[in-house]
Amino acid sequence: MAAAKYVFAMAILFVGVSVLWATPGVVSSEAPSSSSSSAAAAALSPEQDPKFHEYLRQCSKKFKKCGPLAYDAVVFKNATMTNQCCYNLVKDVGKSCFDNLLTLVLHSPAFKANASAIKESNRQVWNHCSFMSNWLD
Repeated sequence: MAAAKYVFAMAILFVGVSVLWATPGVVSSEAPSSSSSSAAAAALSPEQDPKFHEYLRQCSKKFKKCGPLAYDAVVFKNATMTNQCCYNLVKDVGKSCFDNLLTLVLHSPAFKANASAIKESNRQVWNHCSFMSNWLD
């Protein structure tokens, strides 16, 4: 059962990355050419920058065991983060990665309608885990 949740959560993550790559105007699938100006590169939003997607791939690897639980806790509100997963989230994954993974999830049309509730749930999970991880240090 846990393996199925992990596979599902990672599938959502990779589908989300794929959707962003394939959506016109969101992310270019071509690497910037060496002749492109640094001003043009600086004008990219994080979601358009290929480095952002590599960052998400790398930071999600830190969340392998607890990612599915966090996904259920934030998106579906049907799970509670364990102390171990809270510690993993705060100390290994970090707020920036956690928030940016949420940005990726919210690009999915399936979740856009509930974006504010999901963002609030994300905030609550982070605050809970931040509090809990301080007790575990």
